[in-house]
Amino acid sequence: MKEILIKALRSALGELPEGTKVEKPKEEAHGDLATNVAFLLARKLRKPPHEIARELASRLSESPYFKSVEAVKGFINVRFSEELLKEEFSRLILEGGHYFKQDLGKGERVQLEFVSANPTGPLHLGHGRGAAVGDALARIMSFLGWRVEREYYVNDAGRQVYLLGLSVYYRYLELCPSRDERLFEQVKQRFEQDGYRGEYVKELAGRLYGLIGDALCGSGDLKRVKELLLERESLPLYYLKRYEQKSPEELCADYALDLMLKEIKEDLKLMGVEFDRWFSERSLYDEGLVDEVIELLKKKGFVYEKDGALWLATSRFGDDKDRVLRRSDGSYTYFASDVAYHYQKARRGYDRVIDVWGADHHGYVPRVRAALKMLGLPDGWLEVLLVQMVRLFRKGQEVKMSKRTGSFVPLRELLNEVGPDAVRFTFLTKRSDTPLDFDVELVKEKSSENPVFYVQYAHARISGILREFKKHEGELPTYEQLAQAVRNLTDEEGLKLIKEALFFKDELAEAALRREPHRVTYYLIELASAFHPYYNRHRILGAPTRELALARLALVTGLREVFRLGLNLLGVTAPERM
Repeated sequence: MKEILIKALRSALGELPEGTKVEKPKEEAHGDLATNVAFLLARKLRKPPHEIARELASRLSESPYFKSVEAVKGFINVRFSEELLKEEFSRLILEGGHYFKQDLGKGERVQLEFVSANPTGPLHLGHGRGAAVGDALARIMSFLGWRVEREYYVNDAGRQVYLLGLSVYYRYLELCPSRDERLFEQVKQRFEQDGYRGEYVKELAGRLYGLIGDALCGSGDLKRVKELLLERESLPLYYLKRYEQKSPEELCADYALDLMLKEIKEDLKLMGVEFDRWFSERSLYDEGLVDEVIELLKKKGFVYEKDGALWLATSRFGDDKDRVLRRSDGSYTYFASDVAYHYQKARRGYDRVIDVWGADHHGYVPRVRAALKMLGLPDGWLEVLLVQMVRLFRKGQEVKMSKRTGSFVPLRELLNEVGPDAVRFTFLTKRSDTPLDFDVELVKEKSSENPVFYVQYAHARISGILREFKKHEGELPTYEQLAQAVRNLTDEEGLKLIKEALFFKDELAEAALRREPHRVTYYLIELASAFHPYYNRHRILGAPTRELALARLALVTGLREVFRLGLNLLGVTAPERM
């Protein structure tokens, strides 16, 4: 709908000035759309904005597209004509979801990296929200002309992996009746400083003990233990097969990584999220890319040595201070592998990269962008979306979670309790960079208070209407007949629903261009809120005339296409019955 007004403005003005906005007014009384173009033309034309707006409104009012055009304090407000609305809605009925297709992306190749949770524990609710945001955005952008590739970055190197192995090894030793007590105390001391305390660690250790018994209770024969695991474990043990373990902690870490990644993939599959590529952080070291990038940055003059460590001069490019790439003990920082990873993305030829990170990484953004600028990548090549925390409520009480004690609600638990549809939809009911409250009891309700039920029920209700009409009449009208019948719709509420349905094309465009998939959720809730009262007041089978019955049937047929497409783009099912 915005494009219709923009075309009319271009017809009247030629090129539009930079900064021209076409937006929905905050108040419905001010029209369907408004534009600020008169303010932008004032300096060039040397006239006050209200005069330009009045002249332009007069020219636009000649268009058959508009029912009315008004100049109000320099703004131009338009209302679309009934003829245009019905003509466009007829197209929607004939074309179905394809009506909303737009080639906004122009084939731009985009890599969308999201979730990327450390494989040191199960996915929690924050990870789930990132999955919903990333996957919905990928669906919307793909629909609108971008070539999107989904990627999960597996942090399978560094200190957090060592701590996972240490934690599993400690819990394993707790189960060993014949353990070396001196060794146990040494491991315990290290565990109590930084170890992972979640119950899942005990489960991993118990599974390990069930496979190898006391084989690691002392120093152990690591090679034999590895052989036992490969023989007895049914998993495709990627890490155990590929890497050599030099200590019990490393063997435990690789065993745990195999199991945790399997669990993560199962959780995401249950949620309906799939990735084109799972990229291993270890591969950056295996292939020498971290050292290669550091050498490249050295040659460019951005790396220097201080206190035995290697530093990157990110403060020259907007960061608040310089950052360490390699510590004085020779170990690399996470930042070093992140720079190498993004450099590797650039070498794969992406036109744009979008990372979805937890909000606690907000301070990380400037340093990564600074490093990419050093490597010659343009501003805007990397976009970062931040996802805020999720608070879980049961019976009005917040479920307290703690990283320190390892107590949290796994994503799997919530998926099993309320279902993937409710989880995905609810995670997308707010902007990703604002905190979100998830009320378990609310999303189980079958009422208008539950947004996901309310929207899905709108689709199911329309499907029921079509079934009843077919049962009563013997067959449904063709889409061509419905496209003609919609012209007989005259009631204001019906015309308003037509208008709202057509505006979905604009909302989709905004969701993609602003990287805000929650806009689709907002839109569907508002459309459902308008549809349900209409259904309660306006009968179809019991309409006064057959012409009106067919017109209303045409209306709900078009609305069903909108609900179905919108839910699909969010990764939520559109049920036929509820």
